[in-house]
Amino acid sequence: IVKLLRKHFYNIAKGKKGIFKSVNEIALPEPRSEIKNELKSGVELGTTFDGKKIILYEGTKMNALFREIGRLREISFRQVGEGSGKKRDIDDYDFIYKHLILWDEEALEIAGAYRIGVCKEIIDVYGIEGLYTSTLFDYDIRFQPYLTQGLELGRSFVQPRYWNSRALDYLWQGIGAYLRQHPEIRYLFGPVSLSASFTEEAKALVVYFYRLYFGVEEPLVKHKEPYRIDEEFHSHLAIIFTGDDYRADLKCLKEALEIRGFSIPVLYKQYAEVCEEGGMQLMDFGVDRDFNECLDGFIVVDLQRLKPSKRKRYIGDR
Repeated sequence: IVKLLRKHFYNIAKGKKGIFKSVNEIALPEPRSEIKNELKSGVELGTTFDGKKIILYEGTKMNALFREIGRLREISFRQVGEGSGKKRDIDDYDFIYKHLILWDEEALEIAGAYRIGVCKEIIDVYGIEGLYTSTLFDYDIRFQPYLTQGLELGRSFVQPRYWNSRALDYLWQGIGAYLRQHPEIRYLFGPVSLSASFTEEAKALVVYFYRLYFGVEEPLVKHKEPYRIDEEFHSHLAIIFTGDDYRADLKCLKEALEIRGFSIPVLYKQYAEVCEEGGMQLMDFGVDRDFNECLDGFIVVDLQRLKPSKRKRYIGDR
């Protein structure tokens, strides 16, 4: 390790590429007045009971709002062992996609955001390469109906100061408000990350469980760098999980992760809870090299199979 570190710093001093991936300091905050002004061009989808605004925003060029979203993403993702390692987590897809933003008017803060893309609109203009997920996954031709009626979700975050709030639920309400206006959308899908801070055993526990209950025999979407569970540990997992009692196995997963100092990732748990049986599918898992080596699971949600209580809560009648 010492020799590698010495060589790393020696290379950097010589203007060469270091051995280890460097992590940049996070950018400074953007002026609140500029962010607030740029949000005025967005569409207000609703207001929460505590006064936060849910805003749908689109932009085609860099501005203070995009810079702040990128900054807050990077802060939030690094807190859980993810992130791009850059000053801001922002890319070219941000200017193609729409953004659901939770705006705290009182604090003049972006509490959180979701990046959403209407797949048909994007593909009609940019082709399949216009979808962010195409950089990580390959689509089978049989996935076409999902693309035609799909909304890609990703890059969701809640900044740390709002972690103990209802911010994520508010963002889901924002997605619901958007879906009410667009009944042609049937599927939600996208990559859901599993932090690189998870040990190999912890990763394998999550992957095995969600494949067991939500995996498909013939996945229509495959990761370009698929994740494989160690064969020996795979045999051990087959003993831990029965495969015929979701609640009992979920409890086993929770306990096995807690022993190792981890918990079930929030989005995995929540996507599974909003659907009736068969409403959520997990196509594949793979390694995201550009996002701190985290794992991405490709999740598909069929809105026709939402639990009635969840439909009523988030979408209502449409």
